[in-house]
Amino acid sequence: MLRALVLCAVGMFIVPHLLAAETPAPPQGSAPVLKIGEKSVTIAGLTPGGMGVILMMSREPDVFITRFQQRNAAVTADKEGAAEWIADVAITPHSVWAIIDVETGRYAITCASGDCKPLEQALDSARFFRGNLASEAKGIDVPMEMAHVYFIRPKAGIWRASVSDGNDQDEDGSKDGKARISLGKFKEFTGENPPPDTFQKGDVLIVFQPLSLNFALMEVAR
Repeated sequence: MLRALVLCAVGMFIVPHLLAAETPAPPQGSAPVLKIGEKSVTIAGLTPGGMGVILMMSREPDVFITRFQQRNAAVTADKEGAAEWIADVAITPHSVWAIIDVETGRYAITCASGDCKPLEQALDSARFFRGNLASEAKGIDVPMEMAHVYFIRPKAGIWRASVSDGNDQDEDGSKDGKARISLGKFKEFTGENPPPDTFQKGDVLIVFQPLSLNFALMEVAR
C-alpha cells in the first residue's frame, strides 16, 4: 500500500510590481483590500509609496502527495496606494493570504476559496505570558502545535518567528498542544533590527498554521 508523501516548501520572494493607477483605493484609514486572481494578487488601500508585506500559506492535495507551501513577499505601493504581486504558477484555491501595511499596521486576510471563517481560530490577550503578574507581556502562547507568527508594530517594523510544540523554540518545556515563544526570538522581516521587548497598544499578531491552513490574529488593545 502506498503511503501519502508530504512535501513542505517555504520560499521568500521580494518582487515589487506596481498596479495600474486606475485601481480604486479604499477611503484613507480603512483596511487594505486584497484580491486573488488566477496568477496574481492585487492590493489597494496601502500607504501611498509605502511598503506592504504579503503572507501566504497553501495546501495542495494530490493522489499521493500533499504539497505545503509558504511565501512572503514585500511590495511597494504606487502613489494611489495600489500594488500587485505576480505568482510564478497558478494560485491554488487551498490558500490563505494576508496583506499588512507596514506604515499603519492595517491588514486584511483573504482565502482564495472565498471563505476564511472555517479556518480562523481565536487569539486574545489571555495568551500573553509575563515574567510575573505585575510585569508587561513579553511573549505569547500560540494555540497551535506548529505555527509561523508575525508581530507587527506600525511605523516600526514586522518580525516573525516559527515555533513547534515541544521543540527547542517552545519555552513552556512541555508537549501540551501549544507553543510558547518570547518576543526576543523574533527576527525582523526585511532587516536585522531587534524586536521590541514587550507588547504595546496597536501591535498586531498574525499566526499561520500551514499544515491545516488555520490562522489567528489579534490587535493589542492595551
